[in-house]
Amino acid sequence: MAILDIRMPGRSGLDVARHLWESAATPSIIVTAHSDDAFLREASAAGGVFGYLLKPVSIESLRVQIAIAWTRAAADREMRDRIAQLEQNLRNRQTVEKAKWRLIERCGIGEPEAHARLQKAARDLRQPLIVLADRVLQTEDFAFLGLSARPQP
Repeated sequence: MAILDIRMPGRSGLDVARHLWESAATPSIIVTAHSDDAFLREASAAGGVFGYLLKPVSIESLRVQIAIAWTRAAADREMRDRIAQLEQNLRNRQTVEKAKWRLIERCGIGEPEAHARLQKAARDLRQPLIVLADRVLQTEDFAFLGLSARPQP
């Protein structure tokens, strides 16, 4: 966790907070003498800022702010990770669907059979379904699925 002032030599503490959050998922607390609305709005909008304390700061208020900021940053990080995982799952699902439809079009089989063959090959070859779906999309050789492409007219 970084504890920053808004006005620092060479660079704004808010810019540093954004950079730390984006590059290393490091949360920040701003400790400053500035309490006007413009600074508050900018700090609220800055990525990575999870606390804002006015000087002078007591040890107790800093301890409480760190605990709250750490908890909120962890929850934010967990949510971002979950979103990234869901987005990856969606991309994988779309790839599998494309592969199934390629098998349907090229091999003249139905959707349930295409899906079953991909799943069986994943089990038999001990490879993730997405790996085999990518393989289907990159080749016309479907022998690893026990299929062959029909000649295209």
